Amino acid sequence: MPKRTTQRFVRFLKYVKKWFEEDRRRIKNLQTELENARKDRDAAVGHNHAIEALLEGAKSKIFGLERENEFLKQERERTLRLEHELHLMREEAHRDHLTKLYNRRGKDVQFDRVRSILARMFGNKRGQALREHEGLAPLPKQNESNLVRIRIGKAHAEMAVIRIDLDNFKVVNDTHGHAAGDGVLMAFAENLRKTFIRDQDILCRDGGDEFVVILPNTLPGQAGPLCERLQAYMRSDDRFTFSDGLQVTASVGIAEVLYEHEDSLREALHKADQALYASKQNGKDQVSVSAA
Repeated sequence: MPKRTTQRFVRFLKYVKKWFEEDRRRIKNLQTELENARKDRDAAVGHNHAIEALLEGAKSKIFGLERENEFLKQERERTLRLEHELHLMREEAHRDHLTKLYNRRGKDVQFDRVRSILARMFGNKRGQALREHEGLAPLPKQNESNLVRIRIGKAHAEMAVIRIDLDNFKVVNDTHGHAAGDGVLMAFAENLRKTFIRDQDILCRDGGDEFVVILPNTLPGQAGPLCERLQAYMRSDDRFTFSDGLQVTASVGIAEVLYEHEDSLREALHKADQALYASKQNGKDQVSVSAA
């Protein structure tokens, strides 16, 4: 073979060798990329499995929380029912079974609540001391929603306390029986509610034929006409007149209150008692207002 041809053949072999080496590097790089791709795929699959496991765990937790929430909802409804039943039981304990007005115990509770609210309005320390002294729980807003609107002047609040005694009631019981007496009491309670119609008015049967009315937000001179209206209702109501001519009427004593200190309401009750005594002495079926 000529020398020149041999040189060309050697150069060709070198070129072929170089080409094969480059292909080998490309193949190796492709294999490396393929291996990396497989690793990435396996990592992604593992990551997806982890995500799926997390999702399953989250679903389980959500299911558990939903069950717990349903349980708490049922417990809350049960608690509300029990609280409502307890409220009804307390309300029933504070109500006169015949007239459905506050009984003596209910009157004392409402009376102390008004005192506590007023004392708190005129000084938190004094109101707190009053509640602690009388064993009263702190008053939530919903319980005093009708009472906290008591009109306050510069140094006092205006209210009225009314004492009422039914005239000739004992004669009705002795002559016509206790059933007739109960009918009179229920009729009187009906007329009482018809006269004092505000939610904040506190109507009480204080035992027997004695009644107490506490009127927040009542200016001087306002309680008297209301009591006269009550007496007019009674005169026009046949349930207070009996076949033998016996007539049940109401003697009323009013004390108008300027709440200035903790004993103002107690003093008002005493003054209302004195005014009631004056009405009885003046011939019954009267309205008397205590002097301020």
